[in-house]
Amino acid sequence: MQPGSQNELALRRRIASGDQQAADEFDSCFRPILTRFLQNRVPYQDHQDLIQETFLAAFQSIRNESFVLHKQLGAWLVGILKNKLAVYWRSHKRTEERVVAMNTVEQLATLNSVGDSTVVEVALDVERILRSLSKRQRAILLLNLRYGLNTEQIAAAFKMPPGSVGRILAEAKQFLRSSQKQVKKSSMGTDR
Repeated sequence: MQPGSQNELALRRRIASGDQQAADEFDSCFRPILTRFLQNRVPYQDHQDLIQETFLAAFQSIRNESFVLHKQLGAWLVGILKNKLAVYWRSHKRTEERVVAMNTVEQLATLNSVGDSTVVEVALDVERILRSLSKRQRAILLLNLRYGLNTEQIAAAFKMPPGSVGRILAEAKQFLRSSQKQVKKSSMGTDR
């Protein structure tokens, strides 16, 4: 697809109008570029998440008409992806600093048996958050996180386009992150 071509302009208009087939065309056209860009920059298992977050941001920008018309779509998407990478690495570094290894189930059981209700509270929060997702979001999220299936494998199982599965997965993960932040804020407020 030539930058600024009639095809590109028409594709953007179709995406802005909510055309699912246009979104899938956009995905299949630009996913290889983004995948190549991510090689050797992040662990492979995080590629699909970052690409989906990039597409989600791009679709929102196109629908809100905040996309600058003279920009090339590929370069614009790589720019969005670079921003997502910066956030990923900042978050990843903070997570590594906070994570305490729990190597065995016995350690978790010991924590719970000494009366530390934090483990139980966290489990209940996770269960509540998962219940608030739609069945489809929950199923796609669990297939990805628990069983390690990628968007293509999940799409085949649900007989859906990979782009749609990726968007649902990105939205579910975004919901989990925002819910996690709310839980942390509320638990910090009750400790005082």
